[in-house]
Amino acid sequence: MHLETAKEGGSFLIIYAPDKLTTDRAMNVIRRVPFELAHRYHRLAVEELK
Repeated sequence: MHLETAKEGGSFLIIYAPDKLTTDRAMNVIRRVPFELAHRYHRLAVEELK
């Protein structure tokens, strides 16, 4: 999924968001512009953010 987005000219932003509060704050900013993918990486899972 990431590779296909990159091939289509997409770029990536990686941020440190260790908890839900930090993730929610980041997503409040990210949602202000169009984006294709948003994922939060946990120890044993990857969560898709919307």
